[in-house]
Amino acid sequence: MSAATPLLEARGLAIGHAGVALGAPFALSVQPGEVLCLLGPNGCGKTTLFRTLLGLLPAVHGEVALQGKPLRAHDRAARARCMAYVPQASPLPFAWRVREVVAMGRAAHLGLLAAPGRADHAIADDCLRELGLQALADRTVTTLSGGERQLVLIARALAQQAPLLVMDEPTASLDFGNQLRILDTIRRLAERGIGVLLSTHQPQHALQVADRIALMSGGSLQALGPAHEVATPEHLATLYGVDVARVAAALPASGTST
Repeated sequence: MSAATPLLEARGLAIGHAGVALGAPFALSVQPGEVLCLLGPNGCGKTTLFRTLLGLLPAVHGEVALQGKPLRAHDRAARARCMAYVPQASPLPFAWRVREVVAMGRAAHLGLLAAPGRADHAIADDCLRELGLQALADRTVTTLSGGERQLVLIARALAQQAPLLVMDEPTASLDFGNQLRILDTIRRLAERGIGVLLSTHQPQHALQVADRIALMSGGSLQALGPAHEVATPEHLATLYGVDVARVAAALPASGTST
């Protein structure tokens, strides 16, 4: 893969269900070391887009490429080695220990029916330390709060050591302190060359971590570009159907238009 090849690219992509498109085709890409943030109101198609990019839903039109190759050319294990996913919320009904759940992120690097080895558990422990979860390592996930479980899912994704991380509203169930921790982690990952595609309902979070922002409405992209050029009060007021002055008051000073 050349340096110019995106980690993930959608070309003429239309998303939808049962062959019916939600909106017009669009294009987007994520480069190594880039944070691309998706903003949009409830029901705009963000989760459908993520499921399509992950190969869980077929594209209505167009194509998704992963590291320069069509997504369909990658089997499930190969996709997991290239792209890790953190869902909005995922039930963890069994009483696994936190360390065991995080080590599950190593599955894509193991042979069929193989168990994680010493090196895999060391990687899992590193991910727990990065998110400040060492004290929870031997707890069972059924005893954790919702926010703690979300942090464990992020650690599991980090353990995949994929060059691309896809995160669907990763801070949605977290308290203020853990939100800041995750935002800081996202920027550190980008500084290490990992590409990050995430969605959020918080423009402030997008402006804090994103290199580029995509605005989504009606199943299609309405704008895509540098964060502070796209997440302006005027654009966000139109996107969410609220008053421009109220949006401007809610944004950090650097996120307002001049």
